[in-house]
Amino acid sequence: MDFFKKLMELFTNSDSERALSENTGISTDSIGKVINYALPKLIDAMKNNASSSEGAQSLYNALGDHVTDRSVEEQLQTVDTEDGEKIIGHIFGENTDSEISTIAEETDLSSGQISDVLSNVAPSILSQLSSSLSNSDGSGDGSGLLGLLSAFKE
Repeated sequence: MDFFKKLMELFTNSDSERALSENTGISTDSIGKVINYALPKLIDAMKNNASSSEGAQSLYNALGDHVTDRSVEEQLQTVDTEDGEKIIGHIFGENTDSEISTIAEETDLSSGQISDVLSNVAPSILSQLSSSLSNSDGSGDGSGLLGLLSAFKE
């Protein structure tokens, strides 16, 4: 299974949706819509960031801070949303507000609600990416990271 499909399954299963709903106060149906729309945008932005050696190295270094053997559901129960906000800011960069607004418009939620969901899932996304990278070639120069990100379905 490719990494993108794995992420989709991890964040749209009933336990994850329930945890996200409890954390954000958003219905599980709306959580599913946000994940389905936002995850490809996050992956594309990470892929763009990792296309430069500096961006790949920065993302690769951030993965070291998100190594865990806890399940996504466990991570969501104790998520550090301040860390999640920082991650989203790094992923989307200067486009953060416009990306969040676009996702909000597409999902009929507020920008604040989208920001809450993304801040909850971002640390777990990095944890999953870290785990997948360590199970691939483990390349520390970012080339393995870009290869993993490039394999995502557009």
